[in-house]
Amino acid sequence: MTNILYRYFPFITLLVVTIMGSTNISLYGKTLGELVTLQFIVIFAFKLANPNANFGKGVLLFIVSIINDALQGLTLGTSGLLYFTIFAVATFQAGIKLRNLFLSEWVAFIFAVTCCYIILYLIETIFYETAFPFTLYGLNFAFTVLAYPVCWVLIHKIFYRNA
Repeated sequence: MTNILYRYFPFITLLVVTIMGSTNISLYGKTLGELVTLQFIVIFAFKLANPNANFGKGVLLFIVSIINDALQGLTLGTSGLLYFTIFAVATFQAGIKLRNLFLSEWVAFIFAVTCCYIILYLIETIFYETAFPFTLYGLNFAFTVLAYPVCWVLIHKIFYRNA
């Protein structure tokens, strides 16, 4: 039983974080999902903490991305592109020798999140006629990058301490 829970803990955490991100939990007038994208952190940190965490060979990651698209009202497939971008960079980072250094992981995470926001910008400019909210996404980017070290400590040092 514990082995199954341990095996699917990254997926369960991602699902819970996705549902939490779509609720109206607000801080200073902004919802939690507008302030920080915890899904990116969960995918990246769990993949680096446990290189065998493949989220059901991508199927579970795809299911959560569809749930997120439905909850957020995004174009179907947007979250999938973003999640798999984060997952691809994390997979690459897990395969190189510098993966034990936090700073290299953080720089790779910043690169992955930057790529995701470029993809999101392209999707929103192609499919929507509204102006891209640079301030909102800039704050989200900053808080997501700053929240990564806290989540990294939680995932790497507490959950996978005895792995």
